[in-house]
Amino acid sequence: MNSAYPPARLQERPFELQGQQKMLAVLQVHLEETEEQIESLQQLCLELQSKITKVQQELTQSSKL
Repeated sequence: MNSAYPPARLQERPFELQGQQKMLAVLQVHLEETEEQIESLQQLCLELQSKITKVQQELTQSSKL
C-alpha cells in the first residue's frame, strides 16, 4: 500500500467534521430558541397564576357579602 495516499475514510474526515460543526451550530440555535420560548411560557404561567389568584380572592370576598 502506498502511504502517500491516506485511506478514503481519512479523506472524508474534514467533510465529516465540517458537517458536525454545522449540526452543532444548528442545535445550539435551536436550544437558544427553545430556552427563550420556555422563558416566555414561564412568564405567561406567572401572569395566569396571578390572575387566577386575583379572581379567586374576588370570589371569596363576594361570597362573604
